[in-house]
Amino acid sequence: MLDGRCDKCRFYEDDVGDSDGYCHRHAPVNLILTNDRYAKFYGQWPKVGSDNWCGDYEPSPVPLQVPESPVE
Repeated sequence: MLDGRCDKCRFYEDDVGDSDGYCHRHAPVNLILTNDRYAKFYGQWPKVGSDNWCGDYEPSPVPLQVPESPVE
C-alpha cells in the first residue's frame, strides 16, 4: 500500500534523523514513568514507521505551487 503510507499522510510528523515519525491523527497517549522515588506523567504522540499504514490515512495536502512572476 504505497499510496497510504504514514509518511504521505497529513497527520504524520517526521522525526528528523530517524526513519520513524509521530501520528497526530488522535490525541497523545498518556504515559506514566515510575521508579522507586517518583512517577512522571506525560503525553506522547504514537510513534509509527514511515512505511506503516492504517485505516485513518488522509493524503497530505499538495503544497501550493505559485508561479514566479516574470522579471521586467
